[in-house]
Amino acid sequence: MENKMNQIQALQQQLSHCLKSEYDIGGELRFFSEGVDNAVFRLKDARLGQLVIRTPWRADEELETRSLEKEAQLTAYCSVHGIPVPTVHHLYLGAEIRFLVSELIESDQALIDAEKMGRMIGAVHQMPVNNLKLVDQEDDPFEAIVAKRIASRIVEVNQLTGRKLPILPTTFLQTILQSVKEKRVLLHLDVRRPNFLGQHGNIKALIDWDNAYVGSPVAELMRISESAEIDEAAFLQGYPESERLLQTKPIIQTIYRLDTALMLVILFTLHEKDAGKAAHYLERVEQYCAEVKESINRR
Repeated sequence: MENKMNQIQALQQQLSHCLKSEYDIGGELRFFSEGVDNAVFRLKDARLGQLVIRTPWRADEELETRSLEKEAQLTAYCSVHGIPVPTVHHLYLGAEIRFLVSELIESDQALIDAEKMGRMIGAVHQMPVNNLKLVDQEDDPFEAIVAKRIASRIVEVNQLTGRKLPILPTTFLQTILQSVKEKRVLLHLDVRRPNFLGQHGNIKALIDWDNAYVGSPVAELMRISESAEIDEAAFLQGYPESERLLQTKPIIQTIYRLDTALMLVILFTLHEKDAGKAAHYLERVEQYCAEVKESINRR
């Protein structure tokens, strides 16, 4: 705990100095929240108003640096296309510290209906993506990314749990996923209540684009269903074309569910440390691995 407090204080000092020297942003910088990858601070500037500053715990963490770049990229992109997002003021990528300065949008305690979330994600999926190249995707097919991610996550889950889950062939997974001829859309892939900032039940901003990719909308629907963070039925009422998308081949839905369940086993084992949820999703992983293996054997 003491080491973490020292780390927060060191980041606070670096941020305060850099904000003032680089952007003439001043005011009391207050620590707000502690994420797995980032520390989040708040500040009220006389010129820009209420701000939120997100910075990786270490400046040499390349993955977290790319997430800052992606957040800045997609926030700007969504703003142009009418999706409500916080304004990004500055992205700073220095040798000693890296951070993103954004508008702070206050959110009250009123629940946002999942149907409204469905309409919002539907609007995100309607945006054109022909010329959109994400900083951590470029021209890589989303299906290839998911296939490789599943294989690496199975290895990690086996190491964490002592299980001997089969390492599924990435070529098979990618080929099956690419058999869906749905249009490419911008996927948020972290549809949870904390990422919808709202007031009086209305959405004011959609945030946190760390998990975003350009790919099949089926992946978004399976992530929402498997993670069970919101009312799925209400979400689907607001989301256009959900009935048609849910008619996708069961094996494709299973592969996307497997990707999500693996992620949740790792999350609840290493980070949020919830043994009950970790065990639940491990059972799901075993079920989905068996279904995929059966599909492979039938071919």
